[in-house]
Amino acid sequence: MNEDISKVCLNNALGNSKYTSPDILKEILKILANEVRKKIREKIESSKFCILVDEALDESNQERMADILSIGWASKDVHDVWLFFSKLSSIINLVGASPKRHSELKIAQKTEIKETLNSGELETGTGANQIRTLTQPEATRWSSHYSSVNRLIDMFGATCTVL
Repeated sequence: MNEDISKVCLNNALGNSKYTSPDILKEILKILANEVRKKIREKIESSKFCILVDEALDESNQERMADILSIGWASKDVHDVWLFFSKLSSIINLVGASPKRHSELKIAQKTEIKETLNSGELETGTGANQIRTLTQPEATRWSSHYSSVNRLIDMFGATCTVL
């Protein structure tokens, strides 16, 4: 953001003054992490939070740092959230463990899709209204928790029918 600094940093830096060595990058990340934690703490005070940082590929297939801030729900100490995901896991296990219930889920979905198509609530199209299954979230992938919840929401009626 500062033009004076940008004139002498990164691509504009002379020789080996680009500040890209692993030690310098780790030091910069540590400073940034401390500042981020301080700002979050100012906003949420004593609430629990965690920051997950991992590498991710962007649209051009270059590695980028991806971060996720989760407040409270990352901890088993938040009973309601823990209970919700525990129940979600139980439902997925109950339906998925039995071939009979799994088959019943597919039949219930087909019936539900036919009814909503006939009533005009759903539209047809490529890739739309496919029969799906409930998926178990992976412990370290927060996006999989989101996908599991979305699948349950999409398949709620059919899941209730089977249960």
